[in-house]
Amino acid sequence: MKYFFALGAIASLCQSACALDNGPHTIAPTSRDNVVLTVQAPNGPLTFEHFEEKPGQIWTLNQVAGGYFEIHNDFGQFINCQQQAPRTCYTGDNPQSFLPEFQGDTNYELVEQGSGLFLRLANDGTLQLAKWDQSIDEQFSLKRLQ
Repeated sequence: MKYFFALGAIASLCQSACALDNGPHTIAPTSRDNVVLTVQAPNGPLTFEHFEEKPGQIWTLNQVAGGYFEIHNDFGQFINCQQQAPRTCYTGDNPQSFLPEFQGDTNYELVEQGSGLFLRLANDGTLQLAKWDQSIDEQFSLKRLQ
């Protein structure tokens, strides 16, 4: 019986890490239709807008140690979230790493390394880091672009 639990745990970890590859993606909240993570200019706040394949809407995922990913945009800037509440996210030069937790299909929850906080679509339409609350606003569709 323990063998089956261990095998199941390994399979779920592999499904999370193996299904997601390095490269360009869109990041879309599963709680809203037809919008993706967007930044208008370098160092700007992260919001969600209709996908138009414009700079600032395509995010490159690069896997680093332990299954974590650094995520940067076409401007070469990373997702950076403030260190104090509310932890609103902007783009910046310092990489933060996120662990994708597989939720099914192309959907993931993204957990910040070190803090254990989750990326979330906030009520004001921005991207924030917050404690896990099991809401759909913490799930994002990470779709690979060619």
